[in-house]
Amino acid sequence: MSPHPLQVPFQAPDQNLPAASSGIGEINALNARAWDLREKDAPQALRLAQQALDLADSLEAGGSPYPHGTAQALVTLGELANSQDAYGLALTYLLKAYTLLQDLPDQELLADASHAIGWVQYRLGNFTEAADFLQSALTIYRRLGLQEKEATVLSSQGILSSAEGKHHQALEIYKKALLLHQGQGITRARGVTLNNLALTQIYLEMYGDALDNAQAGLWVMRQLGLSSLEASILDTVGQVHLARGEMSKAEEALQKSLAISRQAGYEHVEMVAMLSLGRVYIRWKRVEPACQMLSRLIELAGERHLNSFCYRAHELLAGAYEQQGDDQQALLHYKEFHAVQNVALAESARYRMENLKILHQVEKERKDAEMLWLQNRALESQIEAYRHDHAELEKLATIDALTRLFNRRHFVTLGEYELEKAQRWQRPLSLIMLDVDHFKRVNDTFGHAAGDTVLSAIARTIADNARRGDVCCRYGGEEFVILLPDTEISAAIGVAQRICQAVAALYVPIAPQPVSLSASLGVAQSAGQDENLEDLLERADQALYRAKSEGRNRVAQ
Repeated sequence: MSPHPLQVPFQAPDQNLPAASSGIGEINALNARAWDLREKDAPQALRLAQQALDLADSLEAGGSPYPHGTAQALVTLGELANSQDAYGLALTYLLKAYTLLQDLPDQELLADASHAIGWVQYRLGNFTEAADFLQSALTIYRRLGLQEKEATVLSSQGILSSAEGKHHQALEIYKKALLLHQGQGITRARGVTLNNLALTQIYLEMYGDALDNAQAGLWVMRQLGLSSLEASILDTVGQVHLARGEMSKAEEALQKSLAISRQAGYEHVEMVAMLSLGRVYIRWKRVEPACQMLSRLIELAGERHLNSFCYRAHELLAGAYEQQGDDQQALLHYKEFHAVQNVALAESARYRMENLKILHQVEKERKDAEMLWLQNRALESQIEAYRHDHAELEKLATIDALTRLFNRRHFVTLGEYELEKAQRWQRPLSLIMLDVDHFKRVNDTFGHAAGDTVLSAIARTIADNARRGDVCCRYGGEEFVILLPDTEISAAIGVAQRICQAVAALYVPIAPQPVSLSASLGVAQSAGQDENLEDLLERADQALYRAKSEGRNRVAQ
């Protein structure tokens, strides 16, 4: 789960490529070359992997299947789609490979597929599934004695732990990975792990250790000639010096990062360096270069519709002008900051909804494929056993372990059932989506255990204030949803307001003092026969976004 060295557009394979000669040897050669090129020349790797897959398909059609060649090509195609953030396509390829590999002896390739699936699930925000696949890959690599790959998975687990706010746990995982890297020579994976460790140590204010590790990672990337990662780690070095108040050193590291990324055309790394330099100049009270750098960043990010860079730059510029005493310019940039941030939040909401659709579709396809496999072989007894076991697993898998509410997977099942029933009998159905306000502050201030306590208290409050027949679920993270069958939106708003007031009255006992909380809620009602569950969720999510943009601690529709 490391930074990608190159960003190239993911494109369909060239249909005019010359047909490859038939044979297992040709498939193996194509796959080996594609795997080797996946980071150095992604378009060529894509063409070769697709050729290998096409050739394997032709062998299967001719009655001589070669499932290992198919699986290897699918893993490579999945990695390439993954690197370009095409997560739905990546999961499609990787899960097909994963299914094929269950019956093949190549355990290393199975672990490669598991690791890649874990990364995709992490990027989709599905942390539970990500953790399961990463652990599966780690177990296989460890059993095979593949220490370098084991270390790479540990680094991925460290990133997942940091994303969940478990920074001290991430620290220990990275240290284990580095122990495994010892004796493996100079590798890209070691450099990435060192950088990830340094970033975690910055968060934990371990600046001396962070600088040592970042510089060690920088040396690795220079030895390997990986300029994009060299530029990224120089930004980490700059962040350490900034945190220590060493402005000249911070500027030197970040200017080097900027120069390398500009020369090589790594625009994302370039914009990261520009933002970091803006922070340095403002902290250094050098307002003029700060304004020049951040204004150029806004122009560059605006051309590429990268709103997250734009609103952060506007926020820094507002502070810079305020520092200079130019209240008019400060106000102008504060207004731009809020406007662009709202656009970015809306984009984030749409992104979350698309991720939910991807996960739901993949899960449906997986279940359909499993049943088809059994039916095609007419194994009726196994089908019955599968149905029984699946029913038992579904029963166990419907409850969120922390909050004791229904989990997201069961919510999708119940939601689709209730929506279909409402449409068939022309009955109303409403949905409430709740998000805990400023929940990240609780985790950052009091720790992950305190965050779990808060989520449990919120869940009890939701359950206590919902009506009999309402379906309360943990949607993910600090988000909850409540299905309200046979309920018009006016009544649903009343339920939402009651829950909102109850959350605001909560004081959760966390040392050294109780924590007060609030929540924002969005309410939507089913629009009729043509709407699906994803559409209803999206409208509730948009209403939740309005509640947040209007000041939080309120209900919107």
